[in-house]
Amino acid sequence: MREKTVGLVAPLPPQVGGVAGFAEWLLAHEGDIGYRFEAFDLWRPPAGGAGGRLSLGSVAIQARVFPAFLRWLRRAPGVVHYSVSHTATGLTRDTLFLSALRMSRRRVVGHIHVIPEASATRAGTLRALDRLVDKWVTLAPSSVAALDRLGIDAEWIPNPIRISPNGQVPEPTDGPLRLLFVGRYGERKGCPELVDALALVRDSGADVTLRFVGREEYAGEEGALRRDVAARGLEDAVEFAGVLQGHDLATAYAASDALCLPSRREGGPLVVLEAMAFGLPVIATSVGGIPDFVDAENGLLVPPGDVRALADSIRSLAGDRALGSKLGGAGRERVARIARDETIAARWAEVYAEMGA
Repeated sequence: MREKTVGLVAPLPPQVGGVAGFAEWLLAHEGDIGYRFEAFDLWRPPAGGAGGRLSLGSVAIQARVFPAFLRWLRRAPGVVHYSVSHTATGLTRDTLFLSALRMSRRRVVGHIHVIPEASATRAGTLRALDRLVDKWVTLAPSSVAALDRLGIDAEWIPNPIRISPNGQVPEPTDGPLRLLFVGRYGERKGCPELVDALALVRDSGADVTLRFVGREEYAGEEGALRRDVAARGLEDAVEFAGVLQGHDLATAYAASDALCLPSRREGGPLVVLEAMAFGLPVIATSVGGIPDFVDAENGLLVPPGDVRALADSIRSLAGDRALGSKLGGAGRERVARIARDETIAARWAEVYAEMGA
């Protein structure tokens, strides 16, 4: 029997972020899905920030990547799973790459994590890309609704769980409430507000610590956060742990009491589902696809940018550990229902088969 293959165009590990994490999951579950992936890496320098900001450096990166993409395209399968950006420069690149796929008569599954509704220019570009994409998939019901408002039909498949607890669960402690942030940190993720909220909570007498796992989203953002931490006298309460993967990341989840993700913009964050799988309560903002998975039964939602509401939510968990256990247990049950590997693998197999792969 001929081996079934699908092209995969995405940022690949060791790049950091939800899209790279999802690509890593796909490649690790080829057997479960029933397809082998011919992958092309939307590469960025390992030490660089996230894409999206126009610069001579970003132009130079694409000048290097596009010729390699054209070479890959000569042997690419007939169906390609393409990770669509939400940034201005990323969407410009995607227009070029997707046009090449269309000209080569490939069928394209456009997979988008964050819907750029707030920008008329980026939303318009996304509408234009609809002519180059055969099928759209996103991460949550709210993202389907956002695409529908742009005149784009889509279905949703939740992110899978990359990091399995394997019996690791948060251990009860009488010490400080241990907050965890995982991902690309910076302004878009609400990290300045998180530092401000931590300062308010500790000034009120609550014992709370914060651990950042990951790396800065854009150059200079870690330095700015470290300056904020120092200015508020939080050096002993905040740790920048760097990028952790696999067992080390699982250990970080298990050594925490709550995940805090106060993003200003989001899609359907993978780290939220991972934290829920570990039984962590989630404090997050009510943006993007977060409210599709986090509600009053398994977490605490706050408005984006609201430092006092964020501080109040942190303080409530610090003062009531039983509440955290209750929310975390409900989250673990929900993830077990919607984000099991076999369930998501089957959904993607259906998508590829529908496309003729």
